[in-house]
This record gives sequence, C-alpha cells and structure tokens, in this order.
Amino acid sequence: MSVGKNHVVKPFNAASAALDDSQRLVKISRKNTVKTVAANGGVELESECVSVPILTLTDAQILSIREQVEGMVEKAQNGVVRELVDNGAVSVNDDQIGFDAICSYMVRESAGERLKKETIVAWWNSEVDGLFRAYIEPKFGIIAGGVPATDVQILKLQQTCNIYCDLFATVSGRGLVKEEHIGKLQNTLEKLELNDYTAKKISAKLGAMKAEHKAMADALGDCLAVMD
Repeated sequence: MSVGKNHVVKPFNAASAALDDSQRLVKISRKNTVKTVAANGGVELESECVSVPILTLTDAQILSIREQVEGMVEKAQNGVVRELVDNGAVSVNDDQIGFDAICSYMVRESAGERLKKETIVAWWNSEVDGLFRAYIEPKFGIIAGGVPATDVQILKLQQTCNIYCDLFATVSGRGLVKEEHIGKLQNTLEKLELNDYTAKKISAKLGAMKAEHKAMADALGDCLAVMD
C-alpha cells in the first residue's frame, strides 16, 4: 500500500501485486539457510515486496547521467572498432561505427554471453528461491502466519524448490530442454514477474528452444506425410 510518498513493505505471497498500473512491484527474495536463520534469532526470513511508482525520467534527469551513458556507448564503440580491425579493416567509416552499429553490437554481445550453470544457480539462490517458496507454499497447505508447517510439508516444498532450481540450471547446457519443462519454466518466470538481466536471458533461450522443438515437430510431420 502507498500513503503519499511512503510505500509499505509487505510479505510476498502468491497474491502480491502492484497497487495499480502506475506502480510496479519490487520483490525481495530471502533464502533461509542455517546461518541466516541463526542470525535472525532462529526465525526464518520472509520474502518481501513493495509497490513503488514507475519511474518516468525527465530530460534533466537523463542529462544528469549523460556521462555514464556516453561511457557505456564509447566502450561498445571500442568493441566495434576492435572487431572490424581484427577482421582485417585498415580503416573504418562513420556508418560502421555509428549509433545503429553500436546498438547492434551491444545486442549481439548480450545475446552471445553464455549462460553458465553457476550463474543460474546463484541467480536462483539470490533472486528467486524465496519468492518461489512464498508463491507455492499454499499448494502444500502452508499458510504464512498460520499453523506451523509439518516436516512432511517442509520436505515436499524443499524437494520442489530443488527440482525447479535444477530444471533452470539445465538451460545452461547445449542440449534441448524437454518441451514440457520449457513450459513450466516459462510459467514460473511469468508468474513471479521475473525480468532481471539473467531472467531475460533465460527467457530468450527458452523461447529459442521452444521454437526449435516446433521446427523439429514440423519437419517430422512433413516426413511422415511424405511416407504416407
């Protein structure tokens, strides 16, 4: 809830959402370990969220970070020039190193960064685990603030978290993730509204894998049609 300029932090759960279309939900994932629970007096940490206004930058605000933006663009331009020279260029022209070329280079660089298993697991632990738990706890009959969860409920919850973490980690591999698993992972990203850098890269790779599955199915269907 927002009161004037103050925005109240609340526990995150499956029903959490931004206050209205003018705001967005900031989610803070908390992963409980023996260390974190002990440091918190034996009490498990709750994932939290807060609905805040969507930022609309003014011209003055954009100008205030101009140097940082220019530095980022110049770094990318350096990469464009290096790429051209490494490919044998003895000169470069304005079209090759202009803004459009720099944007294309940055997109290619971002897409080309390989997702590593370690990166995905670290992302899960820091950004997702707590949110995922809070979202699926009701499916196991665990209600925040209600009757303490049983050992069986906790075990099933932990097993599900481990399974999903492992499933996300498989996206880092070179092979195709099963189509049914792709749907589960895409649904998780969507339900938790995960849109950070790693989530976007995972989403893009899942989309590419889904398209590849479709292409293979279409090719198989054409082959079977010919055989008939």
